[in-house]
Amino acid sequence: MDFFIKLRNQSGVFVDPQTGFSLRFDQEKPLPDTLGKLSRDWLSGGGLVKFTKNTAETPGSTPLDLREGNDPTQRTEELQENTENLDKQFNGLSVLDLRKICKNLGVTYSPRQDKAALIKRILDFEAKAEQ
Repeated sequence: MDFFIKLRNQSGVFVDPQTGFSLRFDQEKPLPDTLGKLSRDWLSGGGLVKFTKNTAETPGSTPLDLREGNDPTQRTEELQENTENLDKQFNGLSVLDLRKICKNLGVTYSPRQDKAALIKRILDFEAKAEQ
């Protein structure tokens, strides 16, 4: 599977001085074999987006989202139900309470993160712990 890379904001220029790799505006290039420190930092920070091109979709084929059993409206409803369950699970907890939970679990967080971000970090930690 070939990975490609592009700028998230497609309105600028990126140049990695270590490797000479560059992207301009809406360019999409194959992911280089060697990445410089700046490229790695931008990838982890979200300034660069790594993706694969879907070669499975040919003319006349049905996109994955529209195939049987993948109704986008159904997924939206499921997501809303999950969000409502999260609100019930963490109902009554303040940001300070969530920070204490993060601290007790050893989960790192930023003081600028809001309640939703802290809940996501806790749930991600729990999901990793279950694996």
